[in-house]
Amino acid sequence: MSTVETVRMGLVHFKNRLFHKFKDLNDTSNEDDVVDKVVVITGSNSGIGKVLALHMAKRGAVVVMVCRNVSKAEASMEEIKKQVPEAKLNFVRIDLSDMESVTAGAKEIKEKFDTINILVNNAGYMSDSPQTERTKAGLEKHLATNYLGHYLLTLHLLENLKKGAPSRIVSVASTFHETAKLRSGDLNMEKKVYKGPLNLFGAYMNSKRCVMLFSKELGKRLEGTQVRTYSLCPGLVDTGLFNDFSLSAKAVTKFMHVFAGCNPEQGTETLMYCSTSQECAQDSGKAYRFSKIWSRADELVTDDDATKLWNETEALLGIQFREFGIMNL
Repeated sequence: MSTVETVRMGLVHFKNRLFHKFKDLNDTSNEDDVVDKVVVITGSNSGIGKVLALHMAKRGAVVVMVCRNVSKAEASMEEIKKQVPEAKLNFVRIDLSDMESVTAGAKEIKEKFDTINILVNNAGYMSDSPQTERTKAGLEKHLATNYLGHYLLTLHLLENLKKGAPSRIVSVASTFHETAKLRSGDLNMEKKVYKGPLNLFGAYMNSKRCVMLFSKELGKRLEGTQVRTYSLCPGLVDTGLFNDFSLSAKAVTKFMHVFAGCNPEQGTETLMYCSTSQECAQDSGKAYRFSKIWSRADELVTDDDATKLWNETEALLGIQFREFGIMNL
């Protein structure tokens, strides 16, 4: 994507943000009833994941908080229970960058809950390091945390989601997916040097494009199961995602937040919409922003690219989807 296109993308987002009126999250009108429904939320110890966990608890849902940091998760659960004493909260530790941890955590969730009604793939990682960061298994860290971990977790939980149907799989992406530079045969960013106006965040952008492609392809493959998929941009949310940035990068993100950003409560709006709204209950595989269909994203995220990513992901992780006993896949 050229600098001109990047600026255009930013201006479009600014315009949409400027004229959008956020909904009060305590307003449950036109929503599905989630009382005693099992809602699994990754990254729910901070940011929009934590806000969503709070409001799902207020709505009477059984909330499964999936987090990497145990102490932060416990502190967040205490905070939520102070506001909602009757909250039905559960905690499962998963490090989404570690596929073994994902598999173990998914097993724990399945043992505790036979049915799952909503899975929210929210946890995210973003670094401004000029060096490619890799996990102990050699996976690019953004790809592993933002995409592969959620991808594997989703597959492990699909049978439980089918039992809980009608159910939803909601995945958090980003407006910046438009700057992604995915290269066929180089999903793990081993061969290609990625350059561009936002090259420091190239790995993050790629991972978010993968999230959207996966949601689209999974939506196709789950047709007829009453398990529906959604991807979304929550907006430019002021969360802890940028805490470890350099001072210059922090200054840039702060500037962006001032003119086009939103707070975590506002950023949770589209997440709650995709998770509960009756307006989109029959949709699947589509993208959303500011609680509306995100037409531009649906144009950029093509069926062909989604199928290619599906096959390349299978090869990268060395798995066959039939291993999960999912007949439709």
